[in-house]
Amino acid sequence: MLGYGVESLRVRYSRLPYTTKYTKNENETDEVVVNTRSECMLLAYRKNKIAFFTTKTESGLKCTVMGNIVSFTEEKHDENNALYMLDIGPSDRKYRCDDPSQMNVMTLMEGTCEAEQEMCDQLKSLHDFCKEKANNPTCTVKCPEGQKTVNGARDCCAFITDKNGTEKCCPADTHPRKSIDGLEMCCPKDGPCCPEGYKFDVERAGGNICCPHGTQINAGEVLKDPFMMSLSCCPPSMTPRSLTCCPKDFEYMASFKKCIGFIPVDLPGPQTLGEMKKLCEDLHALPVKIDNKEQNDALVEKAELYPHGAYIGLAIMDEEQKAEKRTFRWIADDSQPTYTYWLPPYPDLTHPDKALVQCVESRVRYSKWPYRLRSEKSDSKNIVKSKWECMIHAYKEKRIAYYTMMDLRGMYCNLLEDISFTDEISPKNYQAYILDTRPKEDGCQCNDTSKMDVRKFFEGPCEAGEEICNEVKRMNTYCITKANNPSCTPVECPEGQKALDGSECCYAHKHPNGTEVCCPENTRPKKIDGEDEMCCPEEGPCCREGYTFQQEQDGRDICCPNGTEFKGLHLSKPVCCPSTMVRIADSSTCHPANFQYMESFRKYIGMVKIGILWNVFGKTRVELMKLCEDENALPVKIDNKEQNDALKALNIDKTHGAAIGLAIPEGEQWGKDSFRWMADGSKPTWSNWLEGQPDNAGPTEILVKLTVDNMQWEDVAREIPTIICMAEPYEGTEKENGGAARLPQRGVAAQLNENSSSVRLSPGMVAYKLHWFDGIGGRVEVTRILLAYGNIPYEMVNVNEDDWPKLKGNYLSGQLPILEKNGKVLTQSIAIARYFAKQLNLLGANDWEAAEADAWVDTIEETYQTMISNGLIKKMIQEHTEEVQAEITDTLRPFLERLEKHLLTTNGQNLVGNQLTWADLAIGDLYKRYSNCVPNLLLGFPEVKKFTEYVYGLAGIKEYVATRKLVKKF
Repeated sequence: MLGYGVESLRVRYSRLPYTTKYTKNENETDEVVVNTRSECMLLAYRKNKIAFFTTKTESGLKCTVMGNIVSFTEEKHDENNALYMLDIGPSDRKYRCDDPSQMNVMTLMEGTCEAEQEMCDQLKSLHDFCKEKANNPTCTVKCPEGQKTVNGARDCCAFITDKNGTEKCCPADTHPRKSIDGLEMCCPKDGPCCPEGYKFDVERAGGNICCPHGTQINAGEVLKDPFMMSLSCCPPSMTPRSLTCCPKDFEYMASFKKCIGFIPVDLPGPQTLGEMKKLCEDLHALPVKIDNKEQNDALVEKAELYPHGAYIGLAIMDEEQKAEKRTFRWIADDSQPTYTYWLPPYPDLTHPDKALVQCVESRVRYSKWPYRLRSEKSDSKNIVKSKWECMIHAYKEKRIAYYTMMDLRGMYCNLLEDISFTDEISPKNYQAYILDTRPKEDGCQCNDTSKMDVRKFFEGPCEAGEEICNEVKRMNTYCITKANNPSCTPVECPEGQKALDGSECCYAHKHPNGTEVCCPENTRPKKIDGEDEMCCPEEGPCCREGYTFQQEQDGRDICCPNGTEFKGLHLSKPVCCPSTMVRIADSSTCHPANFQYMESFRKYIGMVKIGILWNVFGKTRVELMKLCEDENALPVKIDNKEQNDALKALNIDKTHGAAIGLAIPEGEQWGKDSFRWMADGSKPTWSNWLEGQPDNAGPTEILVKLTVDNMQWEDVAREIPTIICMAEPYEGTEKENGGAARLPQRGVAAQLNENSSSVRLSPGMVAYKLHWFDGIGGRVEVTRILLAYGNIPYEMVNVNEDDWPKLKGNYLSGQLPILEKNGKVLTQSIAIARYFAKQLNLLGANDWEAAEADAWVDTIEETYQTMISNGLIKKMIQEHTEEVQAEITDTLRPFLERLEKHLLTTNGQNLVGNQLTWADLAIGDLYKRYSNCVPNLLLGFPEVKKFTEYVYGLAGIKEYVATRKLVKKF
């Protein structure tokens, strides 16, 4: 303690262990540097203050004279700080100055005060407060949970922290509450709460949405955006659009960074520039100005609903100016256009009124329908930005109806064809729309389903084009004659039957493509081999179209594709091969009769007789080809001595030999270098000509025969009794043959260079050939990843890009990739990949997961199209500048953000469920290859990076990518 004697007056200040809250006199200097605490005490006493505070600093002891003490806290001081308060307690009380924690603050204020009256009054007021509100040794106020003493106040209160960080007590009968944007406010215990100058509009997600006076949130927008991500407060005459406010029926277009709308006009349209400007000005808008192709394309997409076009804000401003291209100016800012897209021969300047383009109001409208729709065919457009975009797709593709579905990823658009109606109420995330020909004034009672009558949708004049209008007419007829009720729902059918087209009941079966089809009269649906369903007679055998009944075995009908016959069962499945073939024991494959397997060829080799008059007429090159093709084979190709010598095992005519598959193509002149292998059009890389051969000794010798004595080659004209053919094993299981297209053995491989990489195949093993461009991953890489993961052997037929123009005609589809198997061909990269995914059981654990996996794989094409539209695929493989990499990163960022967010909701390794699917392999490979070209692409996306590394670390894939050589990295 510190003491100060003034004749018959004794004053004492004692040290307190806790801090206090006090008020400060702004007219006094209460902080000075002193030499000792006694000096600070004298300063406090002279200022009639009951407390002071000292702080040790580098410049000395800082003295703070405290104002009126309001209350105490339990916050302790450190060793550099000390608080002293006037002490009038008994001097003989037990108290240790070096241990202030043992003291009772109340005792400092209980005694005779001999200080100045002002100081005594302060002390008495503080003592009364402590005794009444904080009667404890530390004299601290104990507040209920959620309350505290704020800014020197002695009473507890509920409080808020304002945007400046200042704590404030809430008035009585109010409590702290946060607005939707996190702002704290003192609000009534019941009812809405808004900041000053705002009014309550709606409550969402536990908070208030308040709008400035004179604005509001459109209720429809709230329903469309339940997560409050894009709502704006707008005047009643405007509508929220992408965090901004647009005039009614306008929408925000990112390419313009403005609200854009199509304003209906009365015919014959505005006749003057002033009339045209007024149309927009009445909506507080300006006629549109187009600065680039992106903006123009955005308008074109919307304008397709307006068959007669639409005005833009480009015109000849001065009526006295000469009509020339250069006199056209933008109405919005009187500037000349820097971008134009005139349709030749426009602008037509021969008539002054051609300065404006005539426009009429569209008569095409799709209205909401509250029930689910059934459709024979649905075409998904994946995620769209709005229902408007989905409607554009429907109108473009001439569909009478569509529906949208919402999930966390966005809005999905599905176009419908051959619709019929149900009475099933739509779930909240599903909304159907139907072409509506009613006059607009009839309106759509979408909120009152009891008043809706879909028949009226089809009764008005249709102006949507012949194809859509024919469907409208069909629906109108059906609803009136077959389902004459407001919801146009089909009649009740007998048990086991359905009304698929909404008109008549029938027994229905599920088509392999997933759709339901009516069975013909006197037939019923039946499963064939426990798999595909088809319509079968009530009695007798049943085979699907293109198949022929063979026999009944174990209570089931055995059917084989036309042109084949039953050869037995393999793994409970019928093996069907052409009649000229024999089955390979214990397998599902066959080979031509009298052919034998030769290891050096890794194929079946045999001879085919040319005919009894071979020595009279002979055969042409094309005719020899057909002889082999009739055996599902090709003329033999000999690549080395081992293969040549192996042919000794054949019973070759000792006198006349046998033809091999080497010949000069029709139309080419004879020459020693003109011979080509018929199997693939390539030049021989190994030969075994007799001495002096080829010599073209007789009539043009364009064929080649193999002699028996020395197994050497000789060119001949036509006189050969047999030809040696080679064949791959023929897959005979119904599962593999069902529905597959036959590939002419000559067509696909013809004229390809022999530069393919292949995998060794054992007898009876399925042989796959994958045709694609040499050194490029692209769309086919997901298939190679699947093949590597499944350790499936295949042969890669590499096509040189430079040779593609001349090779393109040899492919039935005119495109790559293709998958070839036993003469059958499959096109389309995703279909090929999905085929192998099914073989590897990677489609998904159930139908729903399979659909989810398909949805993720579909995003691959989305990224391709986005990159292609911006010219980035070419830039990515040809240029590696920082600018190009930055542009690619920006373009792919939305896809990566969506993938990153999704992976955070999964185990980090699987996109669907908790097991590997082909979607994991496809998406992981895609973004890994993208990142190979753009090294910093995955910065900021740690989950995507870990996911791609996991995929590339899987057995089989790890080994494949370690040796993979992609010339262009992608």
